[in-house]
Amino acid sequence: MAQALEPAPHSRHGTGLQHLSFVVSNRATAREARDWAVAHHAEVVHGPREFPEYGVHYATYFLDPRGFMLEVVCHGAEET
Repeated sequence: MAQALEPAPHSRHGTGLQHLSFVVSNRATAREARDWAVAHHAEVVHGPREFPEYGVHYATYFLDPRGFMLEVVCHGAEET
């Protein structure tokens, strides 16, 4: 990653990359990611839930220490 030419804080609402997504194999892992984020004092943007506007999409979103948004997502149905 290149150093910015002018110092400025990251904004996920500005032009450029909005977030990074990590695909996991099941919804339990997405819930565990949210628990990990809370345990590490990360700001949770969206707790684990379905996002039907994106199809079969169950995810949680949180901010890393620099304010960059991370997504942990499962594209499968709930396990039985």
